[in-house]
Amino acid sequence: MISDTDCLNGLIATRQWGELQNLKPQFDLLKLFDDAIVENSWSRILAYLFRSDESHKLGCELFKAWLNAIEKESKQTLSISFSKSTKTYAQTERSTDEQRRIDILVTLKDESETTVGVFGIENKINAGEQPDQLADYQHWIIEKYPKVDKRFLFFLTPDGRLPETADKNSKCTVLPCSYKTVCSACKFVLQSAEPHVGILLKAMIDHLEGEAIVEKKAAAFIAELFLKEEHRRALALICSHCPNYASVLEQIKEQIEEHKAVYSLLPDKPIPDVRIYNRKFFEIYFEEIERPFKDVWLAFCLSKLDDPQHLPPSIGDTIAFRVIAWYYNSANERAESFKSKVEAKLPQSSDDYSTRCDYTDKYVIVWEGGNYKLRDLGSADVKELIKLLENGLTSTYQPLHKAITGLKKK
Repeated sequence: MISDTDCLNGLIATRQWGELQNLKPQFDLLKLFDDAIVENSWSRILAYLFRSDESHKLGCELFKAWLNAIEKESKQTLSISFSKSTKTYAQTERSTDEQRRIDILVTLKDESETTVGVFGIENKINAGEQPDQLADYQHWIIEKYPKVDKRFLFFLTPDGRLPETADKNSKCTVLPCSYKTVCSACKFVLQSAEPHVGILLKAMIDHLEGEAIVEKKAAAFIAELFLKEEHRRALALICSHCPNYASVLEQIKEQIEEHKAVYSLLPDKPIPDVRIYNRKFFEIYFEEIERPFKDVWLAFCLSKLDDPQHLPPSIGDTIAFRVIAWYYNSANERAESFKSKVEAKLPQSSDDYSTRCDYTDKYVIVWEGGNYKLRDLGSADVKELIKLLENGLTSTYQPLHKAITGLKKK
């Protein structure tokens, strides 16, 4: 029987493995800004192109072409009318009454400046939805524009995935759409665009199509490799021996439960209740201060920053220490009230990662401070994350215990 070593050597020697190593996209203008061009930047680009009075001189054409592309993809008729006097206005990060922000809000106006159409756009390149997010947007659009007949919320994602938080009974219809519709609209207006605008449109097309081509090629090469049993064994062997964040968290949990970490730091030596969720969320609870209010739980956490795809942390990702108050049902006011009562008793933190937390539950960040970039998913990370935990607990546990005890006496 062929050995594991021979399987690995055979895999590395294949043409498909070499093709995967060489599979790099051609020069891509927008890739230069990959760290910056995320949802907000794409939203600003689209809002610029959707405004009819901008310097691109496209008028309403690109927005009109995009609506047509959405109709074809969704197989639904929007029945939006345009005339020579129609104008489109677009703004980004439009605030709602719930203190949320719609990524793009486009309003369609006729010759008398009467609003005849409202289109919210939630642009989710990789991020997940927040609780009730789309339903809140639908409600706000209905309340803000009660007399407008055409009211839509477009859920724009790379693959056109279905939304999870939409209100299906709302009079503001939610339609999922993929970035293929953006690509299609750019192609439609490209030939008539001014040269400087054509450069932007062509860059957008190349960027969107280039990523899709690379993914298809990679999938094809991997499918070819899977046809041979020894290659399947080699790939499975690689996967089974890859270090992972879950094993790091399990090692930290074991050291805490064996009182080799955390326990001796705290004066009253409370027993920590360590919980790991979805192989990436690490939380510590203490019975003495676990429930400051009804339906509100207090946890000391390690959580990943900048996690738009909600993937398990890996080498190079940054982990932060946070104290969070998460809540059930409609207890957000109690959670916020708790934060306002205790934050003055906590040391001042120089860190502010609130907008980059990877939690999807309902939560309030009470305090945050300190972070660490993963290096090996091994012993070095275990040691440094324990140090991060201990520093955070040393700074926050006693002040929180004192504050919560005082609140319960009132």
